[in-house]
Amino acid sequence: MVPRRLYDEGVMLGACESLAPLAPAATVHVNPDDLERIGVPTGGTVRVRSSRAAVELEALADPGISRGAAMIAFNLDSADSSGASALIDSARAVNDVRLETP
Repeated sequence: MVPRRLYDEGVMLGACESLAPLAPAATVHVNPDDLERIGVPTGGTVRVRSSRAAVELEALADPGISRGAAMIAFNLDSADSSGASALIDSARAVNDVRLETP
């Protein structure tokens, strides 16, 4: 799942000192059972790996996410492309990711 967030790391928001702090860091939301299975507490760091790249993100337990699925907001990539866009291969209909302990 790859939604978009209202406040991101874009040029316009970054140029406005009062709004820039509203852009959250990229995080990965996963089902609490999946986090427990790999032994990572909510707020811990996980490596998210796809066929294109691997990024390290803060993991948040979210009971609204189905088991075996992950959610990273698309437009929260940092300057080093450490978000969802680094992981997604647009030529594929489905992009599998793996969560690992760093």
